[in-house]
Amino acid sequence: MPDLALSDQNAPVLARNAFIGEGHDEHLWQSFLNSLSGVDVLDFFNLVPELEGRPNPLYQLSDTTVDNGQFMLDLATEEKVKIWRQKSVFKKARANARKLANAGVEFRIPTQPDERVALCEKLIAYKKARFKAQGVDNLLSCQVMAGLYKDLAEATGDRQAAQLFSLEKDGEIVAATMVMLSRRTVNGVLLSIGGPEWHRMSPGFVLVSKVIDWAQENGFERFCLGTGAQQYKGRFGGDLVETKKLSRAVTYAGDAYILARSLKDLAGQIMRNSIGNKADAL
Repeated sequence: MPDLALSDQNAPVLARNAFIGEGHDEHLWQSFLNSLSGVDVLDFFNLVPELEGRPNPLYQLSDTTVDNGQFMLDLATEEKVKIWRQKSVFKKARANARKLANAGVEFRIPTQPDERVALCEKLIAYKKARFKAQGVDNLLSCQVMAGLYKDLAEATGDRQAAQLFSLEKDGEIVAATMVMLSRRTVNGVLLSIGGPEWHRMSPGFVLVSKVIDWAQENGFERFCLGTGAQQYKGRFGGDLVETKKLSRAVTYAGDAYILARSLKDLAGQIMRNSIGNKADAL
């Protein structure tokens, strides 16, 4: 189950009627390890506690460590909905949505494959431009990764696992997003906004709030704001669900690699702390 930096959530593939008894997770894991060949290191990131209402057996393992978190909105429980719906971000989003509408901006959900691919390409281009301006590494610069999202955008019917949304004015993209869909969950994966002239009306927040409305209206039970617990995501409320990682060496070569990687990570942390201390001193 390679991550390839694309998966916001990870769990093994399970048959819908498969029953995993309490305490069987470690036995399954050991059976999996015993079946491997030609493998030195296993890395699993963004392990969520459950998927589609099923416990994630990898999440339960004793050698996992907490790595990150994701904000998830409960769309199905009335009490929970009332709590996060009271967040000020939704009131501001409604006000800014009216301003955008007055400026001629429309909310669109493309349905044709060519429309979906065209919007996906613009969304990727916007993200590339923003990452470049910020001097941040951009995984979407890899054509294989960008190609995956385009393939998802092109798929329709029973193969459709993603949906795209946009705020547009006369063909100009004010904001765009792609989400992944399952039977119960909508999971945000890509989001970007247009030119600086729109920023004062927070089109990203407006678009996300509209997609949340769409998810609730269409019977989804949960909305995930994507991997990472950034502050802006927390403004929508919801529950912060911890995600875990699992790194395991399978061979002596894997042991050496894990050790070298740990030392490299430690050196990087020391360097960052040193730079931070110098900045504080100045």
